[in-house]
Amino acid sequence: MSGLDCLLKIRKGGRERQEGIAQLYRELAPAFLRFFMKHRVQREQAEDLVQETFVNITRACDNFRLDERFDAWVWKIARNCLMDFFRERLSDTGMEDDWLDKLAEERSELQVGLDSDDGLADCVQRVFREFSAEHPSRAEALSMLSIYEWGIDEMAEFLGRTKGATREYLSQCRKLMRPYMENCRDYL
Repeated sequence: MSGLDCLLKIRKGGRERQEGIAQLYRELAPAFLRFFMKHRVQREQAEDLVQETFVNITRACDNFRLDERFDAWVWKIARNCLMDFFRERLSDTGMEDDWLDKLAEERSELQVGLDSDDGLADCVQRVFREFSAEHPSRAEALSMLSIYEWGIDEMAEFLGRTKGATREYLSQCRKLMRPYMENCRDYL
């Protein structure tokens, strides 16, 4: 039975719903678990994310359009669960300031030098917040690249893109970020 068949059973409800969820879980749970653990999530938390992913798949099954690719749809849900996990982890630990500081240190990535002046760190944090407000997904990609020091392979899998498309996307993110960083040039 294909994943799409399982999803259609879930939509029907009742006993078929239970069978569809069980079959889909058997097929996808191990891959989801590997995906979460590969992205540096501890096993126990990764198992929780697998459960959350299946809850979200079940809740959203009526929103699945038959013209969509099923595998792309479920992996998007898994990636969204992972992103939510990272967002929650950052806000719970108060790491927002830390990852902005770390982002400022990425000289080659953002073409920004860092000196001992606190004004630069404040400026970088402020402009990154502005950048995040206007380009949230691009800011998120840059922060994941910086915070978790992911390589192209991990970023490509996370973004659901080829390696070449991921490199281009990150390059475009950096290019979009540069004008924001011009405001901090006085601190260099």
